[in-house]
Amino acid sequence: MEAVISAVAGFPGLSGLLQGRHNRKRKKAYGEILNICLHRHALPLGNNRIDSRSAFEPRSDTTRWFCNVCGLNATEQRVRRIEEEWEFKLDYDHNGMLARYIKHDKKYARLAKRLNMLGGPPRRD
Repeated sequence: MEAVISAVAGFPGLSGLLQGRHNRKRKKAYGEILNICLHRHALPLGNNRIDSRSAFEPRSDTTRWFCNVCGLNATEQRVRRIEEEWEFKLDYDHNGMLARYIKHDKKYARLAKRLNMLGGPPRRD
């Protein structure tokens, strides 16, 4: 009995190891969400057509922009580049972008559910 107690007492960092693993999983899930977010809100028009608007909004206290879908903070140049890329792809292949948006929306919902189960986005320390 004493050997079991001393073995457990001899490794007090188990909860710290588990918490570290949990935090790494949260950071990984949050990174995946940032990578697949299209930073757009889609508005269905019917006949397999969509219209979309940017999900970026300017922050009142800084010069950075905030995506209200995934929480990404970006500079104005990066927002402009994302918007130009979206418009180019939408003009080039509208139906393909519709399918891509639907696919990404489902994947985003799945990843957001997993991140929520892990306790939300990681805290910035």
